[in-house]
Amino acid sequence: MPRRIDASHTGPATASGGGVAISGVNCGDIHVHPSAPCRSLYRDSVVTQIAPPSLRGRETELEELRHFCTVPDGEPYV
Repeated sequence: MPRRIDASHTGPATASGGGVAISGVNCGDIHVHPSAPCRSLYRDSVVTQIAPPSLRGRETELEELRHFCTVPDGEPYV
């Protein structure tokens, strides 16, 4: 059985800008609407430097990859 936690005379709580204010005890999850996920400038720069804009002339390789990923009784990867 969880331990009982009492709180009294904890005072006022205020929050702004989408924040959460708790005056007392919280024993559960708090979900707020998150902002957009963080983006990494490093990741974006690496992707633009390494990844080609399109894969032309790679149909044979893409078909092999497609087969490898979808064959139901293929050999294990590892």
